[in-house]
Amino acid sequence: MALIFHQFTSLANAASFAACAKETYGRNCVIYTDAEEAANADFFPFTLVAPVVLVERTEDDDDEGLLMNLVTNFQGSFAGT
Repeated sequence: MALIFHQFTSLANAASFAACAKETYGRNCVIYTDAEEAANADFFPFTLVAPVVLVERTEDDDDEGLLMNLVTNFQGSFAGT
């Protein structure tokens, strides 16, 4: 399962968030630019608003809360796991 972030105000903000998650926390990320494509990734019951960023979860979940707070700096929001 992944951490799901969505409702970014722009694709640039989503890409910047994904880059920060990878560089700072070593998390792999996938960016979806289409809400239907993201919905087909089988992450229900969420209604997702593109762009969507899926961030890999790891066994070390201490930084998940930091990622959930960090997303607001990139004008996005946390949808769930």
